[in-house]
Amino acid sequence: MEGQNSERKKRVLILGGSVFMGLSTLRKLAGHTEYEVHYINRGRNHWNNEVRNIENTHFSWGNRRDREDITKLLQYLSKKLGMSETNKWEAVIDFSAFKYHDIRSVYDALKGKTKLYLFISSDSVYDVCDREVRKQSAIVEEYAVRPKDEKLREQYKADEEYGHV
Repeated sequence: MEGQNSERKKRVLILGGSVFMGLSTLRKLAGHTEYEVHYINRGRNHWNNEVRNIENTHFSWGNRRDREDITKLLQYLSKKLGMSETNKWEAVIDFSAFKYHDIRSVYDALKGKTKLYLFISSDSVYDVCDREVRKQSAIVEEYAVRPKDEKLREQYKADEEYGHV
């Protein structure tokens, strides 16, 4: 039985992130024989980039913005792979949440079935930064400057729900 096999690979689930950090993470994990990598993407970029060429990775399409769709997919995939409270995902690495409910739906669907849930967002850092510093449309690392005014920092935080749980 697979769940009792000590040689079973560590299962990792990647959500989104078909470019930049996500692409690099997929490549790294897929290159290690001790991992079985599963990847869920909304289908927007996956089909037209380098992700499709990564070997040793299992791809699924899922609409992250549709709570029912992503919940069914995560539950189906977990059940198919025998994930449970005793046989958990080694890690779920989430690059694609845009709103609180995006994170909540994954959390609810995988509750008790993962050792680690890691949410990574490079974009949300800039949404709470000083808007006077980042007036240009292109974002560069130097724009990651928090306002000095505490009230302004709190206002930016209240205006932005991205990734806040």
